[in-house]
Amino acid sequence: MESVTPSRAFATSIFFIARALSSNDLEKSERQRLREAINDDIRKYSNFLPHRVSKAAARLAGELTPSIDLALHNWHSQGRFDKKRTLFVTEHFNPVSRIVDLCIDAGSIEAIEKILAHDLRIVWVTREEDQRLNKNGHRSDRPDADEAYRLAGIEISEL
Repeated sequence: MESVTPSRAFATSIFFIARALSSNDLEKSERQRLREAINDDIRKYSNFLPHRVSKAAARLAGELTPSIDLALHNWHSQGRFDKKRTLFVTEHFNPVSRIVDLCIDAGSIEAIEKILAHDLRIVWVTREEDQRLNKNGHRSDRPDADEAYRLAGIEISEL
């Protein structure tokens, strides 16, 4: 049997859910649940991706005892070093709603795989950085994510 990568599995799931959205027979609530399913798949797939780290988050993680390399962690492991999630936030560089829209508009499983590979980026930021990003009106509306992070004073280390 041919092996399937996580990106292919998630892209396939998202593709068929997106195709179901094209039906004219759906109620508004059914459309909402299908969009939520795509949203959930994108969030779950995020855990398979390497996480970038803001410079401030890397400094703060280095000051913990023991120090933490955030790039080796994801939302699920955060409770081990930030029990109440008060220090760090895993942020989607491009809002999930934007990724959902791109996936719905994609015409193939391969196109969705490309979106997941290129547009879905996860960044560890400090709670304070996240608040600045949100205060600037960029919680879920980020037409230019690079500019939104720059305006919030968030510098991201490259992988």
